[in-house]
Amino acid sequence: MEGTGKSLSLGYRCVLDDGTGRIDLLFLGRDRVPGLSLGARCHVEGTARMDRGRLTMWNPLYLLEAAGCDQYRPRSVRG
Repeated sequence: MEGTGKSLSLGYRCVLDDGTGRIDLLFLGRDRVPGLSLGARCHVEGTARMDRGRLTMWNPLYLLEAAGCDQYRPRSVRG
């Protein structure tokens, strides 16, 4: 996860960067998303599309990697 995320009037945006590309993650109706912070490792699932020239995923399912562990665990669901 890159950046600190940004609270928008309609929701929360953060940028996922895996070293090969970036995607904006938008969470509507939220002012923060627990666990998604600078340096967090996660997987996301959802439908990506171009929005204002940026690859964007709205309200994705995400899985956070537990600290010090190679396993991923559910942290949130679409909602």
